[in-house]
Amino acid sequence: MGLFKEVRKPVIKVAPAGVGEISPLRPLFVAKSAPCSSGCPNGNQIRDLLVMIAQAKDYGLTTEQAFEKAWNRIVERNPLPAITGRVCPHPCEDACNRNAKDGAVAFHEIERRLGDFGIARKLKLPRITSDARPQKIAVVGAGPAGLSCAYQLARRGYGVTIFESLSLPGGLLRYGIPEFRLQRDVLEAEIGRILRLGIELRCNCRIGRDISLEQLRGDYNAVFVGTGAWKPMPLHVPGESASNVMGAVDFLRRVNANENIELGRKVVVVGAGLTAIDVAYIAQGRSAHVTMVAAEITADKAEMTALQEKGVRVEAPAVPVAIIAKDGRAKAVRSAYLSGTGAEPIEFDLDADFVIVATNREPDLHGFERVSDGHSWFRIDNFGRAGAGLFAGGDNTGLSTVTGAIAQGRLAAETMDREFQGLEPEKPIPVPVMTPDKMKLDWYQAAPRRLPTNGTGHLSDPIHATEWNEEALVNEAKRCMSCGMCMDCETCWMYCSNNCFVRLPKGQHSSIKIELCNGCKKCAEACPSGYIELF
Repeated sequence: MGLFKEVRKPVIKVAPAGVGEISPLRPLFVAKSAPCSSGCPNGNQIRDLLVMIAQAKDYGLTTEQAFEKAWNRIVERNPLPAITGRVCPHPCEDACNRNAKDGAVAFHEIERRLGDFGIARKLKLPRITSDARPQKIAVVGAGPAGLSCAYQLARRGYGVTIFESLSLPGGLLRYGIPEFRLQRDVLEAEIGRILRLGIELRCNCRIGRDISLEQLRGDYNAVFVGTGAWKPMPLHVPGESASNVMGAVDFLRRVNANENIELGRKVVVVGAGLTAIDVAYIAQGRSAHVTMVAAEITADKAEMTALQEKGVRVEAPAVPVAIIAKDGRAKAVRSAYLSGTGAEPIEFDLDADFVIVATNREPDLHGFERVSDGHSWFRIDNFGRAGAGLFAGGDNTGLSTVTGAIAQGRLAAETMDREFQGLEPEKPIPVPVMTPDKMKLDWYQAAPRRLPTNGTGHLSDPIHATEWNEEALVNEAKRCMSCGMCMDCETCWMYCSNNCFVRLPKGQHSSIKIELCNGCKKCAEACPSGYIELF
């Protein structure tokens, strides 16, 4: 990569006379999984696309050509990169080995910019085949899981119809995420690109009201259910049925629909996750005094700090024990601090004109009673199967991230494709993950990340304020250490005194003439990325 230390070692390319075998072990190239890919719920091949960008000139590509190749690589598994670049918490960065040196590669920003690049250049999603397959699939729900499943099926030549209960596609992307975090033009562009693959969309069509699941199973070769989880789970405290107590998703849906909501002056938000931050930010922006009550703060620390700096009060760790109501309306939220010591909890009251509950959600399985078997969630196997010809994914199988929902939709589509061909689903082959203790971190130049570091943030807003900067993106991609894969640094070639390593054209790395090896082990000991092992 471009950020590798310059090696100034004496290189002797001819073996000295009389050198015998030092070790019976011999070098072998062994590719490992990069921790960023292992940490990604969708298994995106992050290392590969970063290398495409970082080494563009080495491969005779312009920066724009490299961006397009990287975009095509990422949409193989994720057709919504501009969206996930904005809303995914990016656990890939938490897993990045560069954290042990000078900070993770800012892949969230690279993904967002690649997604925006694809929109600006009007790039088309790649098909796997132009042949039409005879099978038809019904996808229930046009959220991230349903859109992902429909995309993967359509690009394989299957006929797909999406049934959406609401008036527009997107699910929680449209109705549960505020526009300051996910701009509507970005949402429309990425959803529209999927639908242009020939997917039929039927909105305002609810299972159990307008059509039955049994009818879909009779009319289609397979059905995928990705209806999400929209129902707020009860707090199980007195007074929560008051008219001015509302679930966070319902609140965001109404805000996104431009409905008028009278918040009053004092708003209490129950919860301290990402959704809680969104609703607190909206309420605070409407001149309300906002207090958050949470047993645990799970949101990004930088975002929570920015919110508090804007005047939002946070009471944690604490939980509501009652909602004090009068004439059917909440007047205060009685809460108790969690001591963790077994001591008697200390209660306190928070005056409230409006209460927003931003804790857990669960699916509404109306219309799916026969297949849910009395459970609150769809139960699926490791391949997304919920029954014969029935598949499911997304939040209706368990709360996850947008990227996790995309992964489940893709997995279900891949399983259907295999089954339609009379094949068993492919079981993933375990690949060892490259960990920082196996890397030679000192061999890489120190290069702290320069791109914004507040993740999905909007409160301090550097992400949405920054303009497209090709040089910054390329430099950030060069910080990738190519964990577990060759990066053409040629360290092995320089350290080998027996001419064992033969340099190949760019992209093919090197080959080993094992018959020339004397077992000195220098190549494996010097390999920065851990690609060479001894056997």
